[in-house]
Amino acid sequence: MSFVDALTRGAALAVTAGASGPETSRGTLTTLGPVPLAPGLGGDQSMRMTAGHVEVNRTGDITSGDTTVMAWVRVPRSDRGRTVATRAQGDTEISLTVGSDGRPRAVVASARGPYRVALAGAARVDDGNWHQLAVLIDHGSWSRVDITLVVDGVAVRAGQMRPGLFSAAPSMSMTSTVRVGGRSREALLGGDLLALTVHERVVAMEQLAAWWRTRPAGGARSGWGIAFG
Repeated sequence: MSFVDALTRGAALAVTAGASGPETSRGTLTTLGPVPLAPGLGGDQSMRMTAGHVEVNRTGDITSGDTTVMAWVRVPRSDRGRTVATRAQGDTEISLTVGSDGRPRAVVASARGPYRVALAGAARVDDGNWHQLAVLIDHGSWSRVDITLVVDGVAVRAGQMRPGLFSAAPSMSMTSTVRVGGRSREALLGGDLLALTVHERVVAMEQLAAWWRTRPAGGARSGWGIAFG
């Protein structure tokens, strides 16, 4: 089993490089602009999203309950914000991005409530190396929702939606487009994406850390017309 196979096993949605181009395990994938394949981790290929990205439709509602969204990315330094993955339907949203400061960010919002949690990592990830980014959405008792941003196998930030006794319960139910590596040809990732997965459960921190710890070697730290030191 390849590393990407291990990452995507049991996922409700997996967007990967495929044999000859971007593929989705669920729904219908559309490529917007060129998304060529590039060296990934080990023998797996990645998707180079410097001039294009992908969108996935008809995935159904895969985020209404406990959810883990995880992406493996490699991006160079930049002074602009980049999209890793996002799904929004009105004011409901789940997104992973890299900010203009190079820090990873997660936003989870519920139109019902309304509630919005925005989390940002402390360290830059736009260093040309591979990084694991994930957001965990854990529904608890009394409609509480715990949200955790994970970077390279470590929980770096946490937030919570905590409704009052008579408040509406948060809902991240959506059937809209999943945008990966960009938004309508804007805010492009500007780097490589090994895999984007959505699990309909909270993946254990031990598993996330194990994937990071046992990751295979990556490709050379060069590309996109930029040489890295």
